[in-house]
Amino acid sequence: MTKIKEIFKTDVNRPISPVIYFHEDSPEKLAEEVGEYIITGGYDDSTKDGIHEQYVKLLKGIHYELTEGGREHPACWISGFYGSGKSSFAKLLGLALDGRKLPDGRPLDEALLARDESPKQGEFRKAWQQLNSKVDGLAVVFDIGRVARDGESIHSAVRRMLAHRLGYCPHKNQAIAEYELNLEKDGLYSKFLDLYEQEFGRTWESSNERGLVADEFSLVMSRLRPDLYETALDWADTNSGSSRFVGTSVKDCVDAMVEMLKQRAPNATVFLVVDEVSQYIHGETERMLKLQTLVSELGKQLKGRVWLLATGQQKLEDDSEGSELPKMKGRFPPHLRVHLSPANIRDVVHRRLLKKKADREGELRTLYQQHGAKLRLNAYGGEHLTEADFLEVYPMLPGQVDLLMQISSSLKTRSSRMKGDDHGIRSLLQLLVELFREKQLGELPLGHLVTIDHIYDVQASTLDSDIQQTMARLLSDPEIKNDEMAVRTAKAIALLQVVAEQQPTTEDLISKCLYRYLGEENPLSEVKRALAKLTDLNFIASSGKLGYKIQSSADQEWVRRREALSVTGQAICDEVKDVVKRWLGKVNRPELKSRPFMLTAFFTDGKTHQRSRFVSSSDQSVIAFEFVFFTRKEERAETVWVNNSTEALRQESILWVNGEPGLLREAIKELIQSRKMVNHNAPRRNSLTEGERGCLNNEEHRLEQLGEKVQRLVAEVYLDGKLYFRGEAKDPQRYTGGFPKVTQSVAEEVLPQLYHHFVTLSVTDGELEQLFLPQLSSLSQTFYQDGLGILEVDSGKVKASCSGEIPRRVLEFVKEEKGVTGAELLSALGSPPYGYYPDLLKATVLGLLRGGFVKLQTSRGPISSYIDPGCKDTFKKLQKFKRAEILPADPDRISPRKRGEFVRFFEDNFGVHLESEPEAIATALYQNFPAVSQELNAFFHKVHRLRPLEVKLPESLEKLPELLEKCRVDRGVDETLRRLDKHFVQFKEGLTYLKKYDKMLFEEAISAISEAQSVYQHEWLQLEAHGCDPTLAEVGARLEAHLQSEKPWDDLSALGNDLTQIRNAYQEIRQTLVTQQVELFEGERRRFRHMDGFNKLTPAQQEHVLRPFFKEEIKT
Repeated sequence: MTKIKEIFKTDVNRPISPVIYFHEDSPEKLAEEVGEYIITGGYDDSTKDGIHEQYVKLLKGIHYELTEGGREHPACWISGFYGSGKSSFAKLLGLALDGRKLPDGRPLDEALLARDESPKQGEFRKAWQQLNSKVDGLAVVFDIGRVARDGESIHSAVRRMLAHRLGYCPHKNQAIAEYELNLEKDGLYSKFLDLYEQEFGRTWESSNERGLVADEFSLVMSRLRPDLYETALDWADTNSGSSRFVGTSVKDCVDAMVEMLKQRAPNATVFLVVDEVSQYIHGETERMLKLQTLVSELGKQLKGRVWLLATGQQKLEDDSEGSELPKMKGRFPPHLRVHLSPANIRDVVHRRLLKKKADREGELRTLYQQHGAKLRLNAYGGEHLTEADFLEVYPMLPGQVDLLMQISSSLKTRSSRMKGDDHGIRSLLQLLVELFREKQLGELPLGHLVTIDHIYDVQASTLDSDIQQTMARLLSDPEIKNDEMAVRTAKAIALLQVVAEQQPTTEDLISKCLYRYLGEENPLSEVKRALAKLTDLNFIASSGKLGYKIQSSADQEWVRRREALSVTGQAICDEVKDVVKRWLGKVNRPELKSRPFMLTAFFTDGKTHQRSRFVSSSDQSVIAFEFVFFTRKEERAETVWVNNSTEALRQESILWVNGEPGLLREAIKELIQSRKMVNHNAPRRNSLTEGERGCLNNEEHRLEQLGEKVQRLVAEVYLDGKLYFRGEAKDPQRYTGGFPKVTQSVAEEVLPQLYHHFVTLSVTDGELEQLFLPQLSSLSQTFYQDGLGILEVDSGKVKASCSGEIPRRVLEFVKEEKGVTGAELLSALGSPPYGYYPDLLKATVLGLLRGGFVKLQTSRGPISSYIDPGCKDTFKKLQKFKRAEILPADPDRISPRKRGEFVRFFEDNFGVHLESEPEAIATALYQNFPAVSQELNAFFHKVHRLRPLEVKLPESLEKLPELLEKCRVDRGVDETLRRLDKHFVQFKEGLTYLKKYDKMLFEEAISAISEAQSVYQHEWLQLEAHGCDPTLAEVGARLEAHLQSEKPWDDLSALGNDLTQIRNAYQEIRQTLVTQQVELFEGERRRFRHMDGFNKLTPAQQEHVLRPFFKEEIKT
């Protein structure tokens, strides 16, 4: 049987260096490396990232800068994924420019050019010759991570390595090299060399790497400059352990490099090839900034004589988190950047290791033709596999190459030891070499494939230590170690979980990655068995969207804590209820005659829930479900629930009893445990350990996944159950669709039975507004006999007869209940079997109100008419309508006969033509009575002007203001009419008197009465008091009697002579009295003037004595 190793062109077990080391630069090593080196690309259809294209680009870029460019930034960036050959690319380029020779005497550059076997090899050679002819190359090639001392910056290491390359002392005491340069600048170096050879009998060049070189240098310095160093060790003591270059500025280092080149290589063009720069400056801003400065100083001072060629894993354009590289773009011009893509890796691996013997390819073709179908179906990436691809990379598959590079990249990113790199811990080539040499892959029969568990055996040590510990326990577990598939599955998961964010670790992926030889049957069933076993033993877990993962120690402890959480049977039932509620939220509202109905739901579990409502609706017209969840089969018996569905309490509900719970209980238990873990730990996320935070993140994903699983299982359990309605059992399986669709379908099937009185009539807000119009003509047809039946036309007149079925049903319900609230009405007639719309019922009640069949009692008072205050607001606002009380109309409402009297009254007194409707009468009252009040006020004002004459008015006229107020105190129509009826006789009489008296009490009459009253008060009463003859007394008596009569304004003309007589008599008597008083005062004044001593008074004194006689009134 042919073995795998026998089909390859080269010995796959030969030693191949896994890593290129920059310090290994012996001719033999260079010959080995260049001999193995593969230059990809160089074909017309090749990508731009081939090694050939990158060499040509870089050589041309440097040549351009040396001939035409500005040389401000003499720096090249060489990037490539791990295993792409970037280190070999840079090392061989640098040393070829240095003019190195191979053991056979060939120049390294010729050997390198010869490795390009592509059709465009001449392009590479031409670019090389153009540059090589332009420079006298000198290369300094080193790995910065290996040579850097005490975290020194790159510029310091560059200065030191250049000094070494130019022959300066490489001793760790860098002061020796510095002093060598100073001696050269001072012209003392030749003398130093002579003194050294005289002192020690050997040349300095052959001895400057000796261990005691510092002491020997010190001795020679004491001979050279005894004025500075008196003893042999003075210089050594002064400069012991010197490392002054570590802290030296970039400019100082470049200054020293300029001087060194001036002394030892004045014509050389130096190429500083520094490996793994990206790793060295990762997260080190200071190092990055000094590297930028170094490039600038090299360009500024050396003008293209010194070039920096730096390597890194990433392109400078890659803006990954925490990376300093994008900040370097300004120092590395785009045409001096090259990148070796992953496509090179597959080509290199094929040509260096996996190239097949031409005479053995037939065997592989035969295998592919025999088993290609199974390979494409069962192996990873097989669906895109071609025969050519198979021949090129066997025993791997093309898809595996990309997968392994992803794994290697993720391992590199996660590895704290390799922080800053982006790609594989081991290159693909290195991995295959180890598989062939260490794991004896080549000894397997032809047809076997590299599988993921093989890769694990090589890469296991690069996994997180916690995962390694779990794998060690797993591989030594008695139940696992002898189960080959369980072991292989665990190894596969350990690697695949590294890239789970890009590709979840599913059972299908694991199975395809474990497909191990051509012709093998699909191992999926065995993988599933192994997964179940590993899960039961708590070695793996499914972590939500990421798939399976190996349980770390923290994971296992997390699982132990989670599984210790108790979950009660009641908690499981509650979860079922909550999930059903979420499902119901996805159900489209079932319809009956195009009217959608809301859902309401109850839950029964035989424990704490007995028809517990868990989905409510403010709508009265609903379709109700009762979800029953019992775990025991006998509790779900069909005979039991057929009977239960006929109970009065349940006749209006659809009962839905679950089927066999199966896996649901365990799934809900896991869900509740997961939720408890998340709820307990999420609030203290920041205080958790890193491992616990990872567990919490995984648990959150798991919780989401379990939620979806439980939701699906709950639906399945009920779809496997039974539906019951009024003694009839229904099978959910006979309906199409999932839970929401079945729920809708069942509801729509039951609705016609549940709402057999339902009508499609509805009333819009605009139509409801019409019922508040004074005239009922020209209203919506919805209200007539073919619709709601509120209105009908009788003898050409529209009346609110309310003879339709719905108005009669509403009125009957109100009368039976002796009054109901609006809420009670909506509940009773919105529920089965009616389902009337709320607006329909509001319009019906408003119609009954207009017809005088009902009245309302609200917080603002009673409403008996559509024009009563608050009526419109009550019907427009549903909440107010619900609170209002609807009562049968009062039996003592004002009769039509009485309303007829009112109509005639308004026609006779106000000229208003009315219908005999209460609203018309009340409206007329509200409109006309204010004018009566105004007339009455004007009349009483006239009467007031007669004072102090007290006019005695009829009682009905006196009370008319009070009656007016009583009729208008309530704006309710019925109450207004009742008050009018109560005082109607008095009101009519008072109004009659008002009109009569007001007509008689005209302005001339008022003036005449006022004049007579004035004569009586001012003249007759004085005459009567003074005394008069009998004739005049008779005249006064007549005047008094007339003024005190009921109607003093009647026959006022008869008083004319009497008033004249009284005035004349008053004037005569008053004149007589005045004359008498004047004579009396004059007599008294004369008496005073004739009194003794009056003449002796001065005129002023006399005037003072007589003044009181002049001031005294003449009283008449």
